Amino acid sequence: EQYENVILISFFAALYIIVYSQIMEHLEGWSLSDCYYYAWISFTTIGYGDFSLTSGDTPGMPAKDFPWYVITWMLLTAMGLSLLAALLTSMLEASSVSLKDVLEVVMEHALEAVTNQEAREELAREEQAREELGTPEKEFLTNRAVLLRKITEKRELLTRES
Repeated sequence: EQYENVILISFFAALYIIVYSQIMEHLEGWSLSDCYYYAWISFTTIGYGDFSLTSGDTPGMPAKDFPWYVITWMLLTAMGLSLLAALLTSMLEASSVSLKDVLEVVMEHALEAVTNQEAREELAREEQAREELGTPEKEFLTNRAVLLRKITEKRELLTRES
């Protein structure tokens, strides 16, 4: 049931691209493959700019009809954008992962990275202090074990909070 909307809107999106291509083939006189390409690029809002509307000098379309042509093109584009928005929305709704869940995972990784960076910096400071002060190896290892235990406790606390 989750994916019914996605499938239905995908069907209409494919139908839109086919109809749009047929209309563009008739109005522009381009090859069908160019029209499908143009329809897809327009639908996905990429818009490379390698194809553009003519200025009314297309065979079979007098210049006086050009404003209607632009209006037709704008309406077709608006329909395509609406379909694209509906498709993306339905895909988001159908997915089991919410944006909040994604953000929580990203924040957990960011906190872990910050914690790891802080730990590396603290260990580097301890190492430097040991070398400068000539701290005995046993005392240094004890301080390091305490620091690692603090880091582990901090990670566990962050995990429980999220």
